Amino acid sequence: NLTYSKPTYGSCTTKQIPDFVELHCIPNSDLTIATETISTLKELSESTSKGWSLGVQEIKYKMFSAGYAYSSETHFMVDQLLRYNRTAIRTTGVVTYGKLSMFEPRMELSDNFRYIIDKLDNVNLNEEDLDEFISIFIDYFGITFVNEVLLGGLATETLFKQTKEIIEQQLNGQASYNKTQYDQFMSTVETSRTAKLGGDLSVKTLYEWIKTVPSNPAIVNFAIKGTLKKAFFN
Repeated sequence: NLTYSKPTYGSCTTKQIPDFVELHCIPNSDLTIATETISTLKELSESTSKGWSLGVQEIKYKMFSAGYAYSSETHFMVDQLLRYNRTAIRTTGVVTYGKLSMFEPRMELSDNFRYIIDKLDNVNLNEEDLDEFISIFIDYFGITFVNEVLLGGLATETLFKQTKEIIEQQLNGQASYNKTQYDQFMSTVETSRTAKLGGDLSVKTLYEWIKTVPSNPAIVNFAIKGTLKKAFFN
């Protein structure tokens, strides 16, 4: 059961925050951008399984790669690499905006949780009944709860070019250091894909999207703890 209060003056948000939950604002929104080139199935496998490690926090972001091996996006990527002989140039941007941390000693258990525990106190269960009760408890409440949430945004932008053109541009020393070279590079892009979590999803470019994350952050990572603690059942 949560009650909400207005944030303190000078906070990075105007939204209400649950009581006994602290918002830790990250100054200027921490930003990590990485670009990689994928031209083989091995590189695709490594890219989608490694996640993203951000800064000193050593937080791994695997939200985009979970279940990726069986997704339609993977089939699309494989098709581009093998069937069309294209190379993918993928840029990923991760913005961390703030962190919500629960102060557990002051949090109240939900009415439904208390109801189930009260039933346990009033019933003399044998071993078989206890196993069934535990199974029911786990079905309702699981074995973990979220005690910390990281807010921000994730986005990827993938450009596909003919592999032979990538090789030629590398041999010629081309890079997008100025507008002319950039326009020449983009003119040979055959198709592109984008995916976003948080921010304004209607914004087209990655760099414009980054600016919109603070006004519409999403959950990009979280920490969990176990529910099967003696303190919860007293």
